[in-house]
Amino acid sequence: MVRMTPAISIHVQPQEVAVAVGEDKTIEFYTLNNLPSPVDITLMRSDLFDATPHIFQLDNQTRSANIVITGLQITSHSVLEIEECNLTNPIGECPFNNIESAFVTVKVIHSKLLSIGVVLTGWIYFFAWSISFYPQIILNFTRKSVVGLNFDFLLLNIIGFICYAVYNVLMYFDPYIQEIYEHNHPHSLIPVLFNDVVFATHALLACLITAFQCFLYERGDQRISYTCWGLATVFGLFAGVMLMLTIMGIMNALHHIMGLSYIKMAVTMCKYFPQVKACYEKKIKLKFKVKSFRKVRQN
Repeated sequence: MVRMTPAISIHVQPQEVAVAVGEDKTIEFYTLNNLPSPVDITLMRSDLFDATPHIFQLDNQTRSANIVITGLQITSHSVLEIEECNLTNPIGECPFNNIESAFVTVKVIHSKLLSIGVVLTGWIYFFAWSISFYPQIILNFTRKSVVGLNFDFLLLNIIGFICYAVYNVLMYFDPYIQEIYEHNHPHSLIPVLFNDVVFATHALLACLITAFQCFLYERGDQRISYTCWGLATVFGLFAGVMLMLTIMGIMNALHHIMGLSYIKMAVTMCKYFPQVKACYEKKIKLKFKVKSFRKVRQN
């Protein structure tokens, strides 16, 4: 009977650090496994930040080591990674099976205050876009009518946010897709945060509520145009073909959700035109009615 050697891994937390010039922040390298012997680890040096100590040892008594990162020069993206790893007694190869994933992305900023301002601006942007869906829902409810809301815009919005929500949810929660992404983009963090997931799912829910209102309230003679149905069909076929290729193993799941993100971008580029066109045509009709009314009064 062959005894399998258990996998030994090394971890680091946090994996993303923002530090001001001259400021210190502490990270931790650690392992949860028993080590066959002490392990010497050397970190790669950088001119953009300092990591102290850059050489440290892990053993069964000390399974973790704190490293102090000091910002030296402004950079939007740099990486602290392991340069060398060896067993010391007896001398041997590095026992860790995940050296490539044990890294920290380092951003050196001008000041902490400026960084806080950037984060606050991002959250204000998040809440502003989230709140922006409600005026239309409230207006529809109070009027008991959806007249004036362009159905082409609504359908394209739903398609876009379905794709966006699927992309964000799978990228954030699916370990298989995350593994593919990390393999294809070494030293890159997963490009989706939890607030991205919340925004995408909330936006989709708001659009579906608006669509439900279209079946309940007065809508006049408004219909989805043939052009919009054509675009929706193209997007649906594109997503369906990618899904089939993924199931057949011709492309992987990451390529599939990346394709969905391209649909979202295409929708964003064209979804506003139907509403703008409808508002413009309504303005022309209103002007025509006003002019006709004035002529009647003059006669």
